[in-house]
Amino acid sequence: ILVIENYKIEVCYKKIKNIYLRIYSQTGKIKISVPIGISNDYLEKFVISKKSWIQNKIQNSSHKLPQNKFLDESIFFKGKKYTLKVFRNNSKSKISLVDSEIKISVPENSSKEYLDKFIDDWYRIHLKMRGEELISKWEKIIGVTSNEFRIRKMKTRWGTCNIIKKRIWLNLELIKKDDNCLEYVVVHELVHLLEASHNQRFKLLMSKFLPDWKNLRKQLNSNQTKEF
Repeated sequence: ILVIENYKIEVCYKKIKNIYLRIYSQTGKIKISVPIGISNDYLEKFVISKKSWIQNKIQNSSHKLPQNKFLDESIFFKGKKYTLKVFRNNSKSKISLVDSEIKISVPENSSKEYLDKFIDDWYRIHLKMRGEELISKWEKIIGVTSNEFRIRKMKTRWGTCNIIKKRIWLNLELIKKDDNCLEYVVVHELVHLLEASHNQRFKLLMSKFLPDWKNLRKQLNSNQTKEF
């Protein structure tokens, strides 16, 4: 990966004679295929020579939001399915829930990447608020204390617990699930402060504090690749 003229460019060296420059219309990603042995200085000069062409391609690529609103695109929030509608305007970004719709207003020249980040930030705010409420509630019930709570995207886990640092991590994707599923993950991670492994004692503790935990786990993992 090279950064040239503020462009992030994926460079692929191949057994070819010519340089091939490509811009992916859906994402705006720039990829360049070059002969083996070409120097970075030569590549930089080549990209600079193509700067006007690159700018024109990016400006006209479909990774930017369409002028009209999105329709028939669905997203999930707290276990419910919403139709996403996106509008362009000249003011700052905002988001609102109206019945079965999530309406988002973004600046005129916003990209799809900007929209995705804006939604993720909104998700993060709501997960942080609800996560803090549930952790505070269940710490008292279970009789443990965590030192820290953080949020991140995870590919294979809904949550993790650092036993030594007493740090709880929750997957951002949890805000899309039912609240009882989020509560199950919080209880699961806090119980790890009493029992580190998933042994019989851990399962007995889960049954003591959350008798329906097995059904909630099944519900959480339905149609998903993430598991406990």
